[in-house]
Amino acid sequence: MDVTICEIVIRLRETGVLQDLDVQALDMILRRYCGGGHMPEALQLALVLAGRAIHLSHVCLDLDAVDAAWVLGETEKAVAAAFMPELEKLCAEFRKKTVRKRWLAEHAGVIGTVEQTGTPFVLDDQRLYLRRYFNYEKLVAEKLKLLSQTGMTGLENAEVQRIAELLPDNADARRAAEMALTRKLCVISGGPGTGKTYTAARILHLLDGASDGNDKRIHVKVAAPTGKAAVRVEESLKQAAASLGDFKHAAIEPACTLERLLGYRHGSPYYRHNADNPLPAEVVLIDEASMIDLPKMAKLLDALRDDTRLVLLGDMHQLASVAPGSVLGDICQAAELRECVVELTVSRRFGADTPVGKLSTAVNRVENDQDAEKTWQLLRQLSDGRTDSAAATSTSVNLQHSPETLQDAKGIINSDFAQAILQGYGAFMAAEDPKSAFAALTDFRVLCATRHGACGVNTVNALIEKVLAQDSIDRRKLKACLPKRRLKPSAGLYDHRVVMITQNDYGLSLFNGDIGVVLPDPDDGNKLAVFFEQSKKEDEGEPYRRIPGMLLPEHETGFAMTVHKSQGSEFTNVFLLLSNRYNPVLTRELIYTGMTRVAGKLELWAGEKAFKQAVQSRVERFSGLRMRF
Repeated sequence: MDVTICEIVIRLRETGVLQDLDVQALDMILRRYCGGGHMPEALQLALVLAGRAIHLSHVCLDLDAVDAAWVLGETEKAVAAAFMPELEKLCAEFRKKTVRKRWLAEHAGVIGTVEQTGTPFVLDDQRLYLRRYFNYEKLVAEKLKLLSQTGMTGLENAEVQRIAELLPDNADARRAAEMALTRKLCVISGGPGTGKTYTAARILHLLDGASDGNDKRIHVKVAAPTGKAAVRVEESLKQAAASLGDFKHAAIEPACTLERLLGYRHGSPYYRHNADNPLPAEVVLIDEASMIDLPKMAKLLDALRDDTRLVLLGDMHQLASVAPGSVLGDICQAAELRECVVELTVSRRFGADTPVGKLSTAVNRVENDQDAEKTWQLLRQLSDGRTDSAAATSTSVNLQHSPETLQDAKGIINSDFAQAILQGYGAFMAAEDPKSAFAALTDFRVLCATRHGACGVNTVNALIEKVLAQDSIDRRKLKACLPKRRLKPSAGLYDHRVVMITQNDYGLSLFNGDIGVVLPDPDDGNKLAVFFEQSKKEDEGEPYRRIPGMLLPEHETGFAMTVHKSQGSEFTNVFLLLSNRYNPVLTRELIYTGMTRVAGKLELWAGEKAFKQAVQSRVERFSGLRMRF
């Protein structure tokens, strides 16, 4: 071979395909386990790519699915001439079953089978794991399987009748309630507005009623992956339960983040609650379960008592977690867990006959080029107002073709973009207090597919600041929609800046994804402060709290956010900005998640070719979880 594995690894690191940690890990393995001896080049490449797979949110490396194009990703054109043929030969080598068997036989100290322990890597058929992630996957599969097979008791006639009374109009919701009362595991999947928390509130009341006749208290813990989602699920549960009366036996604790639920330890990957110190709860209810990665799910399941019921709420069609795994999707597709999964399909946010309802359904059903073309044509028809249903008036869709760039060569920002921003954030710019500012942010939000690039969050936030400052725009063309107040951006905090927290701060109870608004504080001489919404609890006054800017943890401007960050949110109007060029980040799940954040008008900017490619691309995470049930 003309190019050695060492040269390939170095070049992959230089081009950003590999991280320094991946290369250092391979060097450590060669020194510790081989003692300077020989290790096949294909095996070396496989081991270093197993680390890269984790960075790409896979749980393992699927050796049968990996080729040179997968390895190189977006850098393929730049480096193909250098070592593409040699890289492809190595990938073809580790796709051979005979080669993998030889690895197990000759390098047992490095790579072991599923039955073995102690090796840093595990090979299960074609799936190559880092030992830690194999253990996570095994634990999740075993715990979920055990939960699904225990607690299967029959319902009394009175309980069946009570379920029918509480959930008279939804057979799927009634089935979910029956499942939650008779099994230890209940998974409720459904899109926005399908009544997941509404059903969950009634499940809690049914469990509360099941304790009639004894003094046993039911301790219920509620959590979500982010602070924002935790606040939303708590308020949704309270609203859904308002007409049901007080709980007699159930003690429901305020919702919190998963990390707080498990007992976060600063600087440690371990939590206070685990198998040796389980959560003191008879019921654990988790919302936005699609956002939970494999390691976090493993730690949650490990912390459950044997008698605890687990209720998971989420949307199997949404984006998977940013970290490794697509746990909710795997659970919902596992045949052995089918009796523990219910999908709610009737949305109260937007009906099946509304534009957003029609479009989201069509996106989820795309299987080929023909389906993608039909979905694009449907999008155009909906945008033109050519609908055949009176129900379509509850939501609307407007399609715009994304330009190559949002700013021309002279630095003037695209006027259509600027107009959408000025109109969308007009109420926000006029807001004088936290209540009206947050109401305006709920009314309109800009969502992007990526962080970087011409249509990424970083670029778009900078452009929005300029637009709201009435800088670099065609003022004559936009005169009719210019607000009285201009933004005055600066390097730090400034009046009417929207900020998004990017690092958890448990001392301040601020969490990644929390949104704040910088406003003058009338109680402090109109000095600038950052206001955050907080849970609306009884006997509590001010629903907003002030945090001095100097105390803020890491944060960024938040006029625009990624679709990932928007999960669990609902906005009246959404401006979903997609590039006119295809990017692997653009997938069916991302488009579905972005468009279903809206309750009113969806402004979708996209390129035809990129949109058609995106709706045919699915988030595929290398994982063996589904096969372990």
